[in-house]
Amino acid sequence: AFAASDEYIDQRIAGLYTLDEQMAIRKSHENPEIIQIYQDFLSPGEQKYLSEKAHHLLHTKYGKDIPAFIEELNQHRDVA
Repeated sequence: AFAASDEYIDQRIAGLYTLDEQMAIRKSHENPEIIQIYQDFLSPGEQKYLSEKAHHLLHTKYGKDIPAFIEELNQHRDVA
């Protein structure tokens, strides 16, 4: 097992903050590609971030939910 030192963790945190500060787009709701995904697929014709489809597909799945979710995604792929 790997045990990270406090110094390593502090350096990692600082590095992530630095990378984040340098990003041109820092908020997902301002990302043109994400906006397009919502308009084309998750909530066609509008930007409805809390649509049922968006929640269902983007909400984190854990443990026993994962196999059923993978099967559902495969079914959608077969239809498309």
